[in-house]
Amino acid sequence: MMLRDVFCWTLLCCVSLSSWGDRSDLLMAGQDMQLDAPWYTVSAIQLGLHSLDTDNEEVDLTSVGEGVYFAIGRPVLPIMSLEVGVDFWFNDEEDEDPVDHAVLHDFHFAGISVGTNAIFHFPGGEGPYAKVGRHCWSASAYDAWNVWNGNGCSNLFGGGLFFGEGKGFFLEATRTRYKRVHSWFLSAGIKF
Repeated sequence: MMLRDVFCWTLLCCVSLSSWGDRSDLLMAGQDMQLDAPWYTVSAIQLGLHSLDTDNEEVDLTSVGEGVYFAIGRPVLPIMSLEVGVDFWFNDEEDEDPVDHAVLHDFHFAGISVGTNAIFHFPGGEGPYAKVGRHCWSASAYDAWNVWNGNGCSNLFGGGLFFGEGKGFFLEATRTRYKRVHSWFLSAGIKF
Protein backbone atom coordinates (compact mmCIF):
# COMPACT_ATOMS: atom_id res chain seq x y z
CA MET A 1 0.00 0.00 0.00
CA MET A 2 2.72 2.48 0.97
CA LEU A 3 4.89 1.94 -2.14
CA ARG A 4 1.80 2.13 -4.37
CA ASP A 5 0.94 5.55 -2.88
CA VAL A 6 4.51 6.80 -3.39
CA PHE A 7 4.44 5.60 -7.02
CA CYS A 8 1.05 7.28 -7.62
CA TRP A 9 2.29 10.55 -6.11
CA THR A 10 5.43 10.48 -8.28
CA LEU A 11 3.33 9.73 -11.36
CA LEU A 12 0.92 12.56 -10.46
CA CYS A 13 3.83 15.03 -10.23
CA CYS A 14 5.19 13.94 -13.61
CA VAL A 15 1.78 14.00 -15.34
CA SER A 16 0.97 17.46 -13.98
CA LEU A 17 4.32 18.73 -15.29
CA SER A 18 3.66 17.30 -18.74
CA SER A 19 0.10 18.70 -18.95
CA TRP A 20 1.03 22.38 -18.90
CA GLY A 21 -0.21 22.65 -22.49
CA ASP A 22 1.05 25.82 -24.16
CA ARG A 23 3.89 26.24 -21.66
CA SER A 24 6.20 24.43 -24.10
CA ASP A 25 9.08 26.85 -23.47
CA LEU A 26 9.29 25.67 -19.85
CA LEU A 27 8.79 22.05 -20.81
CA MET A 28 11.47 22.21 -23.50
CA ALA A 29 13.92 23.78 -21.04
CA GLY A 30 13.02 21.10 -18.52
CA GLN A 31 13.39 18.30 -21.06
CA ASP A 32 16.79 19.59 -22.20
CA MET A 33 17.88 19.90 -18.59
CA GLN A 34 16.49 16.47 -17.77
CA LEU A 35 18.60 14.86 -20.50
CA ASP A 36 21.80 16.58 -19.33
CA ALA A 37 21.19 16.85 -15.59
CA PRO A 38 23.02 14.37 -13.40
CA TRP A 39 21.34 12.48 -10.59
CA TYR A 40 22.30 13.60 -7.10
CA THR A 41 22.13 12.07 -3.63
CA VAL A 42 21.23 13.70 -0.33
CA SER A 43 22.18 12.74 3.24
CA ALA A 44 21.00 14.66 6.29
CA ILE A 45 20.76 14.44 10.05
CA GLN A 46 17.58 15.72 11.69
CA LEU A 47 16.51 17.07 15.04
CA GLY A 48 12.77 16.58 15.54
CA LEU A 49 10.27 18.18 17.88
CA HIS A 50 7.07 16.14 18.18
CA SER A 51 3.76 17.05 19.78
CA LEU A 52 1.07 14.42 20.45
CA ASP A 53 -2.64 15.28 20.32
CA THR A 54 -4.46 14.19 23.48
CA ASP A 55 -8.12 14.15 24.47
CA ASN A 56 -7.31 16.60 27.28
CA GLU A 57 -6.57 20.08 25.84
CA GLU A 58 -4.76 21.11 29.03
CA VAL A 59 -2.12 18.40 28.64
CA ASP A 60 0.68 18.88 26.11
CA LEU A 61 2.85 15.85 25.34
CA THR A 62 6.09 16.69 23.55
CA SER A 63 9.26 14.89 22.60
CA VAL A 64 12.63 15.61 21.03
CA GLY A 65 14.17 13.02 18.75
CA GLU A 66 16.76 12.42 16.09
CA GLY A 67 16.57 11.14 12.55
CA VAL A 68 18.38 10.66 9.27
CA TYR A 69 17.28 11.28 5.68
CA PHE A 70 18.62 9.75 2.46
CA ALA A 71 17.39 10.61 -1.04
CA ILE A 72 18.17 10.56 -4.73
CA GLY A 73 16.99 13.32 -7.00
CA ARG A 74 17.26 15.00 -10.35
CA PRO A 75 16.50 18.48 -11.70
CA VAL A 76 13.45 18.41 -14.00
CA LEU A 77 13.23 22.17 -14.66
CA PRO A 78 15.80 24.94 -14.13
CA ILE A 79 13.90 25.92 -10.96
CA MET A 80 12.63 22.53 -9.77
CA SER A 81 14.06 19.18 -8.70
CA LEU A 82 12.28 15.97 -7.72
CA GLU A 83 13.55 13.65 -4.98
CA VAL A 84 12.62 10.21 -3.73
CA GLY A 85 13.77 9.65 -0.17
CA VAL A 86 13.52 7.71 3.04
CA ASP A 87 13.43 9.06 6.63
CA PHE A 88 14.30 7.12 9.78
CA TRP A 89 13.35 8.61 13.20
CA PHE A 90 14.59 7.17 16.44
CA ASN A 91 15.33 7.95 20.08
CA ASP A 92 18.66 6.99 21.57
CA GLU A 93 17.73 6.04 25.13
CA GLU A 94 20.93 4.20 26.09
CA ASP A 95 22.99 7.28 27.02
CA GLU A 96 20.11 9.26 28.50
CA ASP A 97 19.88 9.86 32.24
CA PRO A 98 16.48 10.20 33.99
CA VAL A 99 16.75 14.00 34.36
CA ASP A 100 17.32 14.47 30.60
CA HIS A 101 14.43 12.12 29.89
CA ALA A 102 12.07 14.11 32.13
CA VAL A 103 13.07 17.41 30.48
CA LEU A 104 13.15 16.28 26.83
CA HIS A 105 10.47 13.58 26.52
CA ASP A 106 6.88 13.05 27.50
CA PHE A 107 6.98 10.16 25.02
CA HIS A 108 9.35 8.61 22.46
CA PHE A 109 8.76 8.77 18.72
CA ALA A 110 10.13 6.32 16.16
CA GLY A 111 9.28 5.48 12.58
CA ILE A 112 10.13 5.32 8.91
CA SER A 113 8.76 7.04 5.81
CA VAL A 114 9.24 6.82 2.06
CA GLY A 115 8.18 9.66 -0.18
CA THR A 116 8.68 12.16 -2.94
CA ASN A 117 9.57 15.84 -2.70
CA ALA A 118 9.48 18.73 -5.14
CA ILE A 119 12.15 21.34 -4.42
CA PHE A 120 11.66 24.82 -5.90
CA HIS A 121 14.91 26.80 -6.10
CA PHE A 122 16.71 29.51 -8.06
CA PRO A 123 18.45 28.40 -11.29
CA GLY A 124 21.74 26.82 -10.27
CA GLY A 125 20.23 25.78 -6.96
CA GLU A 126 22.15 28.08 -4.60
CA GLY A 127 20.25 30.12 -2.01
CA PRO A 128 16.79 29.73 -0.49
CA TYR A 129 14.39 27.01 -1.59
CA ALA A 130 10.92 25.69 -0.81
CA LYS A 131 10.07 22.01 -0.42
CA VAL A 132 6.72 20.20 -0.68
CA GLY A 133 6.23 16.48 -0.59
CA ARG A 134 4.11 13.49 0.18
CA HIS A 135 5.40 10.73 2.44
CA CYS A 136 3.92 7.40 3.43
CA TRP A 137 4.98 6.34 6.90
CA SER A 138 4.73 3.92 9.77
CA ALA A 139 5.36 5.41 13.23
CA SER A 140 4.77 4.96 16.94
CA ALA A 141 4.75 7.11 20.05
CA TYR A 142 5.55 5.19 23.21
CA ASP A 143 6.72 5.47 26.80
CA ALA A 144 6.21 2.82 29.49
CA TRP A 145 3.24 1.70 27.37
CA ASN A 146 2.34 2.17 23.75
CA VAL A 147 0.67 5.61 23.51
CA TRP A 148 -0.07 5.55 19.76
CA ASN A 149 1.01 3.80 16.59
CA GLY A 150 -0.19 4.06 13.05
CA ASN A 151 0.62 4.34 9.39
CA GLY A 152 -0.60 6.48 6.54
CA CYS A 153 0.47 9.22 4.17
CA SER A 154 1.03 12.91 4.96
CA ASN A 155 2.05 16.12 3.24
CA LEU A 156 5.37 17.73 4.06
CA PHE A 157 6.15 21.46 3.81
CA GLY A 158 9.40 23.27 4.39
CA GLY A 159 12.22 25.40 3.18
CA GLY A 160 15.88 26.00 3.61
CA LEU A 161 19.15 27.44 2.40
CA PHE A 162 21.50 25.65 0.03
CA PHE A 163 25.19 26.60 -0.07
CA GLY A 164 27.01 25.62 -3.27
CA GLU A 165 26.19 25.15 -6.93
CA GLY A 166 25.00 21.65 -7.75
CA LYS A 167 26.84 20.09 -4.80
CA GLY A 168 27.12 21.50 -1.32
CA PHE A 169 25.44 21.60 2.06
CA PHE A 170 22.06 22.79 3.29
CA LEU A 171 20.09 23.79 6.36
CA GLU A 172 16.37 23.06 6.31
CA ALA A 173 13.19 23.25 8.40
CA THR A 174 10.17 21.04 7.59
CA ARG A 175 6.78 20.35 9.10
CA THR A 176 4.46 17.36 8.77
CA ARG A 177 1.71 15.54 10.67
CA TYR A 178 1.36 11.83 11.43
CA LYS A 179 -2.36 11.58 12.30
CA ARG A 180 -2.04 12.42 16.04
CA VAL A 181 1.61 13.57 16.04
CA HIS A 182 2.70 16.99 14.75
CA SER A 183 6.40 17.08 13.85
CA TRP A 184 8.89 19.83 13.06
CA PHE A 185 12.36 18.90 11.82
CA LEU A 186 15.57 20.91 11.61
CA SER A 187 17.99 19.27 9.18
CA ALA A 188 21.61 19.75 8.16
CA GLY A 189 22.91 17.77 5.23
CA ILE A 190 24.94 17.45 2.09
CA LYS A 191 23.99 17.08 -1.55
CA PHE A 192 26.50 15.31 -3.78
